Amino acid sequence: MTSPAPLTDFDPETDEVPPSTVIGVEQEYKWRLGAQGLFDGRKPELDELAAAVPAPERSVPEMRFRHVQSTIYFDDRWQLTERQVALRATVNPGTIKRVAWLGVKQTIRWEAGCRDSLELGSRLAARDIGREVRDEQSLAPAYARRLVGAPITPRAYASVVQHRHKIFYRDSDNVLLQVTYDVSEFKALPDGATRLTYWLEIENNVREPRARQALDRWAAVVSQRLGVAPGNQAKSEIAAEMAGWTRES
Repeated sequence: MTSPAPLTDFDPETDEVPPSTVIGVEQEYKWRLGAQGLFDGRKPELDELAAAVPAPERSVPEMRFRHVQSTIYFDDRWQLTERQVALRATVNPGTIKRVAWLGVKQTIRWEAGCRDSLELGSRLAARDIGREVRDEQSLAPAYARRLVGAPITPRAYASVVQHRHKIFYRDSDNVLLQVTYDVSEFKALPDGATRLTYWLEIENNVREPRARQALDRWAAVVSQRLGVAPGNQAKSEIAAEMAGWTRES
């Protein structure tokens, strides 16, 4: 996966947002949890997450953090949703709230509960999201139009605010894996209903066979611990359903 250029010496109050592009892959398993999640509706401490979810075999923790992330989803008459494509803008609140990403996540396939996806996106100033999403030359909207095969006019249909809890592990084959516990509040736009949901996701961001094998083995252990198989519905589809999309539309 191509990493974005770091925000070195960036002053979030005064500096212009430096551009950067990311193009990569993701393999993930996700479980939509019950009404109280894993922690009785609480946002857990990272030690609690590490204790609740088994680590990958032969691995050591490498990094962990919590953050809040806001995402807006766009579509045009559900042409993207029906192709399992999410066009989205993401903003991280706090000191870098002026920094945003406009990207596409394209589901290539679901296989035995594992979602294979292509992701691409560009860093931009949050104030420029509305302009860039309508720009035919902007990376993510241009790719979305290419997938549809016709011009589109993206409109915001839903948002989600996520409290994300992440732990990264590196196994003995040098494979980097991560687990994410999300407390996600969806809202249909402009003034629709809200829905609070809880998710557990595990993933890697490479295409090496050993990375996929490690992820598959980990998913089997996590499924056994949770007592339920992983799901096969993207968060963007949950958001679209709240905004009126159905699989028959």
